Amino acid sequence: MATATQTIDSRADLVAEVPKTMEAVHVEDVSVAEIADKLEKTDIEEDKPLKTYTEADVAVHNKPDDFWLIVRGEVFDMTKFQNDHPGGFKILNGVRGKDATKKYMKYHRLGILAQYRHLVVGKVVAGGEKPKEPKKLFGFIKRN
Repeated sequence: MATATQTIDSRADLVAEVPKTMEAVHVEDVSVAEIADKLEKTDIEEDKPLKTYTEADVAVHNKPDDFWLIVRGEVFDMTKFQNDHPGGFKILNGVRGKDATKKYMKYHRLGILAQYRHLVVGKVVAGGEKPKEPKKLFGFIKRN
């Protein structure tokens, strides 16, 4: 494992170091985005801002053909993935439209989330209120 004084010469070396490093990191101190930055690039647009949702917004997506869940404050669209879930789709039935963080953390390593960044559709805002969208002045200048 690389130490603070060693350099990592290639992306492959960095990816190899992530699983070792993750064991020593406290879960609340690492976000999914930080893990994804350390892993290979995915097909997700890096600069695209995430939409914000309330828990009530996510709760309506609780059907097999429209299935979202929340893990660590991020909203995942599980609709197409549920049948490919290694633990089977039935295990996911209890978390449709809900915060699945506790159940997720019970059965998965945090680093696994980085493999599924393409399923993230947004993030949950605390307190149930969405931030106000900035008004556009003349169609292109944002103003509060």
